[in-house]
Parts: sequence; structure tokens; C-alpha cells
Amino acid sequence: MGDLPLILTLVGISALVAIWRRLRPTPVAKLWSYGHEHLARSQVEKAMEMFRAVELRIDEFPYPGHMRVVIHHDMMNALALQLEWEAVDEHASRVMAALHELHVSEPSWQRPLSGWQVLDARDGDAPDWWTPENRLGWHIGSLAGQAFARRQLDLPSAQEPLAEVTRIAESCHDDFTAMVATAILTTLAEVACPYEYFDWAETYSQLAWRVADRVPRHQGDELTEFKKDLAQLRWQCNDFEGLKRLTDELSETTAGSEDSEVLVLQAHLATLRGNDAEAMRLLVRAAEQEQSGSTPLAHSQLPGLDLHAASLLSNHGHYLHMHSLLTNTYRELGGRADVAWSFRFGLRCALAGSLSMFGKFDQAEALLESVMKMAMKYPQLSRPLATARRVEAICYWNQGATLMAQQAVNNAIELLTATGQQEQYLFLLAAMLAEDDPHEAEDWLAKARALSPPAPYDREFAWQFGSIEATVLWKRGRLQEAERLLLDVLAEEERSLQEPLPVSGWFARYDVSDSGDATYSLARLEWLLGRVCADGERWAEAADWLRRALATNARCGQPPDHPRRRPMLQELANVLRKLGDADELAMCESELAKFAPQPKPSINSTDNPYRSA
Repeated sequence: MGDLPLILTLVGISALVAIWRRLRPTPVAKLWSYGHEHLARSQVEKAMEMFRAVELRIDEFPYPGHMRVVIHHDMMNALALQLEWEAVDEHASRVMAALHELHVSEPSWQRPLSGWQVLDARDGDAPDWWTPENRLGWHIGSLAGQAFARRQLDLPSAQEPLAEVTRIAESCHDDFTAMVATAILTTLAEVACPYEYFDWAETYSQLAWRVADRVPRHQGDELTEFKKDLAQLRWQCNDFEGLKRLTDELSETTAGSEDSEVLVLQAHLATLRGNDAEAMRLLVRAAEQEQSGSTPLAHSQLPGLDLHAASLLSNHGHYLHMHSLLTNTYRELGGRADVAWSFRFGLRCALAGSLSMFGKFDQAEALLESVMKMAMKYPQLSRPLATARRVEAICYWNQGATLMAQQAVNNAIELLTATGQQEQYLFLLAAMLAEDDPHEAEDWLAKARALSPPAPYDREFAWQFGSIEATVLWKRGRLQEAERLLLDVLAEEERSLQEPLPVSGWFARYDVSDSGDATYSLARLEWLLGRVCADGERWAEAADWLRRALATNARCGQPPDHPRRRPMLQELANVLRKLGDADELAMCESELAKFAPQPKPSINSTDNPYRSA
């Protein structure tokens, strides 16, 4: 968080909102032109001090490479204006030289140098662009910088500038001023998110939304871009109705133009509602639009679309296709420094989980170490580290190390106490505890349910609710209720697999053949049904369900020696003994004999230098 107040205070809105390039207010120029030389000199000195501090740490920002260039670019732009007024030649020339170098190295971000020339300081008149709207913009940016700086220092007074920002923005009385305020507030909300100030992101984006409503729809492309930003923020803040409203408005505005960003927003909504086929169709269309443009692969939306598509493929049992997509995308882009940090991190997390699912624990461990190293680069941020812990927990669980998995996911939940969005972690912990401690599992499940999206945006969690709740019922001896619930959830899962996933275009670029007719969620439900039947001494039915679970796992591509297969075989062996089926029991015991003694997990927290104590 340390760099954010410097950027906001130093640059104002010109450093934050590229679309408002005409808004370059310079208080130093104003002070100097009105004869306040001492104040102007003092402000320049402070600006230079802040600039040096930011310059030293610019490469540490958790932003894509091009975003860091823009921030650096705009900082130097603002400083050049300030320092030319002050006539500090050595600093001004250094800044302008660096600025020119950026123009040469980043031609896609060029801006006309002629627009930066400043009026003669002796003129006494403020520049033409120093309008009331610009003063408002600078003032809001400055107040926000103060608020962020105070929050960084944990000062209670951090709310005071924020309240003033709210008051000013809500008093906007004309369309142009409202547009300026919307741009500033939206950007402030976006900048707050990487630093996990989600409460402020929520406040800023809600305020921006209210202000944007005052702007007539015919304002054009600017408002469309702002609404895209606001929709992304609604998504990050779990406001799904807000996301739907903005996405619907954007769909009307961009009808016929196939805007890839709007298509991605529509795909998010379809996924939340459990309509995976529609989500995939939208992603395919978005990928077509991205491919038709001139943006290089590393800086396009395509890598992010791959991650979304991989999730849909996993939901439908296309595990080999998903793994191929993640593996090849990692080979293409995973090691490139010019690719967004967040994408590289998310890709490694997804691939580590996929590797452990296929029993490739050594490779998963190596990738997990790099994930931990990336997360620890920003120790002040809880979400990356919590995500890494969740992947670690999944890898442990896939190896059968349930206690270590619980410890990892507990740590992730603690990390997210302040920032929220813990529901996935709470589900995972409840699932791990359901058999051994149903009372505690029920508590975690209730917390997860309270945090989960409301209907109809909760389809992603439906089978998790059902399977965990059924396990709790079973362990409390309510076998009939557990069985009915498991059968209902199983039927819904089977129904969702009946509609094929329309994978084509960009996402079919790797020739992978898998049927997609089985999922690990199906196998888990079948396994639970087998165990419930066994507890009720319905041995024949139990054996049928357990055989189905093993066959489903095999269709999913699970290797025969995967640790998760052992407990299924052990359960089936116990049931076969009750049935007196000696032949099948012998085959089952032969399969079990191939497993080595219960392995010690290869992912060992005490030996990993990248893992915190």
C-alpha cells in the first residue's frame, strides 16, 4: 500500500485516468503564477521526494508491466509540468529525458509532447485548461491520496477525506463534472482493489455508479468504458445484481459490435447461474474478437479467457482438455515477465491443482513453491497468499494428508478475515471436517452459506452444499435423509452433464480427446452413497455405488495409483467381505497391494523456504 498515496497525491487524476488527458492541473503553477514562490518551491521539493521514493519501487507494483509504464509515464508528466514552472533545470531535463525514453520504448502509450508545453510563468494567467472541473478533479485526487496515506498509517482520520470526496462527488451539478467525478472515482476503486481495500473499492464504485447515473446515455464511449470498469468492480465486490444491471446496459449499448469485454462480463453471469454452455459460447465469441485485433497475445484478454474456459472444462469433466490448455498456456506465457502478474499467478495455481489431481505431486510441489514465492513478494496482501494456501491444501488433500490440508486452509481463512470472500475456503474446510467432526463442519457450512452469492448466482456452490450437508446427516445417523439428498444432488449433476460444452475456436487449438461424461463431483457423490448404504447394511447397493465411483474416477483420467483411489478400494473390500464375494474381493485386495505404504506428503511445510511459519 505504501506507494499508492504517493501516486495519488503526486499526480492527481491525470496519472490515474488516461482518458482525461486534457486534465493536467498543476497546483505549483498556480502558486507560482500568483507570487507564492516559497509555497511553490516547497511543493516541488515534496513532489521530488515522493517521486524518488516511487521511482525506486515502481517495479514492485502488483500491476501488469504496461500499467507500471503508464503510472511512471504520468508521474513524470505531472512532475515535468511542475518542475518547468519552477525552472529546476537539472530535474526537469532528467524527467523529460526519461519521458522521451518511455515514448521510444512504449510506442503504444505515446502522447503528443506538444500538449505538455506550459505557459510562461511570468504571464500571471492560469492555463486555459485550469478550469473549475480540473480543480475539482485535482481536489478529489488529492483528498483520496490523503485518505489512502492515512489508512496506510492506520489513522482513524482516514475517513475524513473520504467523506469529503463523497460530499463533492454527490454535489456534481453538470454532465461534464459528473463525467470527471465518475472517471476519478472508478479509477480510485480499481486502484484500491489490488491493495485489498475492498471496503473503499465498494464505497468509491457505488458512489461512481450513482454519479454516472446523472450522465445522459448519449455521452458516448467514455461512459461505456466507465461502465465496464464499474461492472468489473461490482464483480469483485460480490454485487451480482449490480453486475447484471451494468452488463445488461452495456449489452444494449454495444449491440452488434461484439465487444469482447462485454462478452466476458456476460460469460461471468452465465457461469454464476450454472449455464456453462452459454458461458463457453460467449467466451468463444470474445476470443474471436480478441484474435481479430492487433494486440499481442501476452497483453490481450486471451490468457485470461483460457483460465475461465479451463474452469468450465473442469465443471464438465473435460479434465484432459483442461490440463492440456493450462499446460500449453503455461509454456507459452507462464514465464514471461511482460505478462500480467495476476495472470501468471492464477495460471500456476490452477496448474498446480490440476497436476495434483492427476497424481503428479512432484511437479505440483515445484509449481507450488513458485506460487508461494510469488505470493510472498507482496506479504502485505492477503489474497495471493490465501490462494496459495488453498492450492497447498488441495495438494495435501489429494495425497490423503487431511490434517495438513486442514491446517493450510485454516491459515487461508485467517488471512482473509479482514478482506472477506472466504466462502470457497469455508466450503473446503467443511468438506474436510464433515466425516470426523460433523458439528464443526456444520458451523463452517453455515458461515459459507451466509457468505455465498444469492440465488440464482449460487449454482457453482450447489453440489458442495448438498454433499457436505448429506455427509453431516449421515454421520448423525440420519441415513435416509442423507441418501435422499445425495440422490437429488447426483441427479442435478448428471442433468448438467447432458448439455455438451460447445468448445471451439481458440479453446480447441490443442487436439485433446476426452469424453467429458464424468466428473470427480459425481464420483464423490457415488462414493458417499455407497458408504451410506454400507452403514445401513445394504451391502449389494453399497457395492454397486462404490464400483460406480471407482469407474467414474477412471473415466475422469485418475491414474490407478492415485492416493485418492485407495480409500474407495478399502471400502469396497469391506463390503465384498460382507457379501462373501471371494473372487471380486481377491481382485480388490490385489489392487490395494499395489499401493505403497501410506506415503508421507511430499509437500512439507517445514522444508519449504518460501512458506511462512
